Amino acid sequence: MIGSLFHRYHNLYLIFLMISSVSILGEWKLSPFDDNFRFSFGASVFFFILLWTRKLNPLLCGMVVCAAVIAFRTFIDFILLIPHPSPVNHVPAACFYFFFSLLFVVFRVSNIKDRPILLGFAGVLLDVLSNLCELLARTYLFGAELTVMKFNMIVFIAIFRSYFVIGFFTLLKLQEAKVEERNLRKKNEQILMLVSNLFEETVHVKNSLKIMEEITLRGYQIYHSLKEARWPDSNLDKEVSNILTLVGQIHDFKKNNQRIYAGLQKVINQKEISEYMKIDQLAQIVINSNQKYAEILGKRIEFETDVEPTDYEVYVYTFLSLANNLVANAVEAIIEEDCSYIKLSVYRQPESLIISVEDNGPGVPEQKKEIIFNPGYTTKFDSTGSPSSGIGLTFVQQVVKKLGGDIKVEQPILGRGIRFVINIPYPENELIRRTKI
Repeated sequence: MIGSLFHRYHNLYLIFLMISSVSILGEWKLSPFDDNFRFSFGASVFFFILLWTRKLNPLLCGMVVCAAVIAFRTFIDFILLIPHPSPVNHVPAACFYFFFSLLFVVFRVSNIKDRPILLGFAGVLLDVLSNLCELLARTYLFGAELTVMKFNMIVFIAIFRSYFVIGFFTLLKLQEAKVEERNLRKKNEQILMLVSNLFEETVHVKNSLKIMEEITLRGYQIYHSLKEARWPDSNLDKEVSNILTLVGQIHDFKKNNQRIYAGLQKVINQKEISEYMKIDQLAQIVINSNQKYAEILGKRIEFETDVEPTDYEVYVYTFLSLANNLVANAVEAIIEEDCSYIKLSVYRQPESLIISVEDNGPGVPEQKKEIIFNPGYTTKFDSTGSPSSGIGLTFVQQVVKKLGGDIKVEQPILGRGIRFVINIPYPENELIRRTKI
């Protein structure tokens, strides 16, 4: 019901805007002949509104504008004390708008909005024919004459008005297309980051499934061993039964996680987004998302990318999971101060891909560089003092090793902060491929 009311009031607003603009701009006129025949910007506005709006019936627009033009111009005649003011004096002008809207429907101009040249010819034809209808009405009512000079002027003005409107209309459509493209690109970036995060969570879920499988097997082995030992203590029999119950609960928990894992896999394996993208585009996506993350954390950080060359594509979700994890870690580690920066570098060697993330944050003490990849290790705490999960770098290291590569911790050239360098041999996996020419 609310949607229906909004639609109704929106249409009324468009109609009011149309009749007011056409009526007012219709008074901005050119009268080259010695009679009441005029050329005005009202016709241009009317043509533009018919092209732009998709919700109003053109014939309805024509009839409403006819009535509005007659009423408005008659009112102006009274205000200016024109001798013998009468609505009949403005019926020919109303005929122009009515026949223009009628021809707009007959020639199906709405179907050629995306073809500017053809639309221009249609606009000129509509303008000329509508002006001729107006002249015929003036001839019938007031005895006006159609001369060659009048006809030539009608054609000239029609060409000028029509292509002026179509040029303006095309510019607006191009701008609208650019906005839609920008919004679509932004939406695709958000989807890419979401799927990348899901990919990371899938790795964790799969790892948890493996651990639960091992716990289940080990628990059953302990249960079986204790059962076979036949201890005389009756309380021990109860504990043995409890072990079996616990193993069963872990098994059920594993089954639930398997369903979650299957759902995540289904989402990740959808083909709506290309699995491979240009490396420079992906690097920019990582930077864009982490710039927003830094703003949320209230940190002023300069981001920089260095990608060379760019004539290849990489597997989207693996790259985003690795690069985004390292850059997000750097954002979180940096203490808010001036001149903070993070640099993401990606370059290709003959047989390997190098991903480097460098920052000028507090860094990691030398004696702790060997343990930063251990699960649970973290130097980051939230505002309540609770530590981070400490699994980001562990995840990155696991993925890198799975790809047959390695990750190193280095000291930046300037001596402050930290640099992570990932080296992945791409001939051995599908992480990278050449751009299709």
